[in-house]
Amino acid sequence: MTFHWPTGKQTQFSLDLGGLLCGGDFDNDIFMAECKKYSTPADQGTHYLSYLAKCYVIASNPQCMVDHFMWITWCPFNVQDWNKLLSKEWVEKALHKHSGDIFGDVPPEDVESHIDNELVGWVADRLWMIVLSDKQEQLVITREHRALIQKHDVLEGVR
Repeated sequence: MTFHWPTGKQTQFSLDLGGLLCGGDFDNDIFMAECKKYSTPADQGTHYLSYLAKCYVIASNPQCMVDHFMWITWCPFNVQDWNKLLSKEWVEKALHKHSGDIFGDVPPEDVESHIDNELVGWVADRLWMIVLSDKQEQLVITREHRALIQKHDVLEGVR
């Protein structure tokens, strides 16, 4: 899926993954994710702010059908602010940084008045941070086991 920046300055953007979650409290929830397989923090902080701005734009669409926004990485970044990365504060920081793409030619001192604070909270509440290791990539269910689970779900009327 591709999305358009509201101002049209940049034509479009997309995230890396999307799909449905299965089982438990998140059954049939829609997620979108951005993946960064970095071995060092590098410039993930810059990319993360862009990602947060994109999440806000996606969520601002009246046809928004996403329940969760996931950032998937193999290396932690911005560790001094780690406990804040999923906060409204960081979503707002991203909106200020990318205000031209979202709000157009608004003077920096007027950006705050264009931000939808309720939407900022909605996005922040749906953010996930997932840190993986190379070994975890091997922890996937086999096709055979997935088929058995799906067969069970069909027989039990789960889906």
